Formats: sequence, C-alpha cells, structure tokens
Amino acid sequence: SEKSLLYVDDATLKLTQEIWLLHSELRNNLFRWNANAAKRKLNIQKIKLARELIDLVEARFSYGFANRDQLNKRKYDLGLFLEQELMLETERLEIVSTMAGFIGMPAIDLEQLVMSHLTFDETPDISGVEVYRSAALLNRIDLQESLVDFGLADVELKLALIKQYPEISISPGYFWDQGDKIWNFALGLALPKQSDVLILQAENVRNLKHLEVKETQINILSQVEGYHAMAQSARARLVQSRSNLRQANEIFSGAEERFGVGNISRVDLYDGRLAYIAIAEQFIDQMSDYFTALAALEDSCQTPLLFQYKVLASMNYQLKDPLE
Repeated sequence: SEKSLLYVDDATLKLTQEIWLLHSELRNNLFRWNANAAKRKLNIQKIKLARELIDLVEARFSYGFANRDQLNKRKYDLGLFLEQELMLETERLEIVSTMAGFIGMPAIDLEQLVMSHLTFDETPDISGVEVYRSAALLNRIDLQESLVDFGLADVELKLALIKQYPEISISPGYFWDQGDKIWNFALGLALPKQSDVLILQAENVRNLKHLEVKETQINILSQVEGYHAMAQSARARLVQSRSNLRQANEIFSGAEERFGVGNISRVDLYDGRLAYIAIAEQFIDQMSDYFTALAALEDSCQTPLLFQYKVLASMNYQLKDPLE
C-alpha cells in the first residue's frame, strides 16, 4: 500500500543519512591528510634551513660578527620548527587512525597508499547558487523525511475520507515544481461539510506537516545560500593567496640573483627562503579553507556536486620548492 511504501522510504532515508555522514567524514579527512602532508613537506625545508642558519651564525659568532642573542634566536626558531614537526606528525597519526576506523582497514595498510595517486586535476569552481538550491531540495534527507511525514499524514486523511466517502477522488499530496524548483502541494481538498472528527483531525495533522515541510524547505535554501556565499569568499581569498605566492616567488628569485652577484649574504638568502615558505604555508591554509567551504556547500545539498573524491593534492605540486 501507499502507506507501507512510505514507511519503507523512511527507513531508506535513515540509512542514506548514515551513508552520507560517512562519506562526508572520509572526504574531510582526506583534505586534512593532504594539507598535513603539504605542511610537513614545507616544515622539513624550514628545519633544514634553520640548521644551516645556526651553523652560519655560529661561524659569525666565533669571529665576533654576531652576538649571543642572534645565535639564540636562530636556535629558538629551530625549536619552533621541530615542535611543529611533532604537532604535524601527531595530527597525521590522528587522521590516519580516524580514516582507518571509518574504512575498516588497518592504519598501517592505509599509510601505504601513495598520496600522489589521489589528486584533483584542477581546483573545482563554483556554479551559480540556483544549481545548489535545486540539488538540496531534491536530495536533502531531512526534507525527504519531512515529505514522508507529510505523505503519511496525507494518506491518513485520504483513508479517513474514503472510509466516509468511498466515491471521492483525491489528487497526489505533493509534487516537484519544475518551474519554481521547489516542492509544491495539492492542498485544494474541499472537505465535505459534514466531515467527522477523525477527518478533521487528519486534516489538521496534514496541514501541520505541510507547514513543517515549507519551513524545512526555507531553512535549507537559507543554508545553501549562506554556504555558497562563504565558498565564494573563500575562493576570492584563495585567488589573492595564489597571487601573493607568485609575488613571493619573484621576490625570492630576486634574492637568489643578488646572492649570485655577491650583494647579499647566505644568511640573507636563507631568511628570504624562510619568508617564501611562510607565504607558501598561508597558501596551503587558504587552499584548505576553500576546499572546506566547498565541502560544507556540498554537505548542504547532500549529494556529490563538486569533487571527484580524490584527495586534495594539488596544493602540493602548486608549491615551488625553494630548496630546489
């Protein structure tokens, strides 16, 4: 019966919700894993530079060209980089452990996956908000559950009507409006004047469920529009960060040229490399923020729209290695 099918739909939706939550957690942890790998790669460079700078400043100190404070500052910087290495490794282990638990794979086996094989060909762009509005209204599980609840209330009203008026003809309870891209309702039931209490009660429940669907629909559209705006803002920040990275690369290239002709010292050159790496780290953060914003937008629709579900590795090969 129609009522039985609606109960089956409700159970299916609950399972679908669990699947999407798992899907979302795996995707987000893949992003974290890749961002962590990119930051660890840069931090290794920082540690190497810091150690070489300590050697250089110690040589200067021994000849009286540097003071103790300058040397201690270099050692302090190295300590910060080593601390960051430990923090990044702890984060990596937590990510791997979490993902292994989701997948049901031993963490040691998951770590053997080659990250470079899990790449995006390019950074995904954002479509107009209408695309995500429609996708959300067609796929959001909470809205589907509201529609099922409305459908059950609609069936109860129909059963009550048919029981008292077997000859009555009733249209479907709701439908997808292709023009307005929203769920609309066939609420034009003209109830007989002498309807009994059960019919009136069923009608009230149906009207309440109808209002709940409308409220859910409005809330979903508001969420989608908000996440879409945040994703656009994150994309603008990423564009600026990429521009900053290019400018930092040009500045560092200039420092290399000046070092080559003897205009600056090796200490100055290495400080320039560290400055470039700091901008590269900011780029990683902005790339990660952008993909996080896209993931939130996709979650607001609860259907794959933006990703090919390979890990965010593009941030790794977009960074110039300043030590190469």
